[in-house]
Amino acid sequence: MAILTEFFAAVDDAAATEFLTSGARDGAESVFETTGLTSNELDILHAQLAGTDVRKILRSGGGGMLAYVGDEGPWVERIRPDLVRRVAALRDDDLPTVADRWVSDDDLDDVDAAHATGVLRGWRRLAVEATTKELSLYLWTSL
Repeated sequence: MAILTEFFAAVDDAAATEFLTSGARDGAESVFETTGLTSNELDILHAQLAGTDVRKILRSGGGGMLAYVGDEGPWVERIRPDLVRRVAALRDDDLPTVADRWVSDDDLDDVDAAHATGVLRGWRRLAVEATTKELSLYLWTSL
């Protein structure tokens, strides 16, 4: 079963949860779609970019589950603002190196570097846009 993932921008948590059942692609202003990623993989990337342990990221707050339907989703989660800023600050030349390091983590054994680079490229575009427009980024996920 494939995991469907949509990164999307919204004004606030209430606006983000409006996309719970339909998915963000059916109305959000800015959406980037991919497969195979959850907030767990984003936490790993956040820890790598911050140069810290993932447990510290998990305790840091700012992200988390906002709404869900059931065990197989869909879910809407807030992406930590610090991670959004870090991704927005990446340069295009950095993406392959960051992706290689990201997928080298044991928890990402099903994700290859080319896919991760594409995800980072699309997500960075969205992160820059959200930062410029003072929007928050969210993750919609479903099995």
